[in-house]
Amino acid sequence: MKKLPEYMMMMLRGRRDLEEGDDSQDEAILKHLTPFKAVRECCAWKLGDPEWADEIARMMVHCGVKIKGFFPSE
Repeated sequence: MKKLPEYMMMMLRGRRDLEEGDDSQDEAILKHLTPFKAVRECCAWKLGDPEWADEIARMMVHCGVKIKGFFPSE
C-alpha cells in the first residue's frame, strides 16, 4: 500500500496504542493493510466500529459513487 495521509496514520497508530506522532511502526502498519482494512481501522478509531466503513461505502455506491475494489468480495 502506498503512504497514507498523516491524519489516517495517526488513527492507525492509535488503534495500536501508539502515540499520534510515533512513526516507528508505520512500515509494518502499511505492509499488512489493504485499502479496505485501512478504512475499516480508521472508522473503528473515529466512529467506534469498523462496520461503519461498510455502511458508508454502501451509501456511497447507492448514491452513484464508483468504489470498485473496496469490498473484499470484488
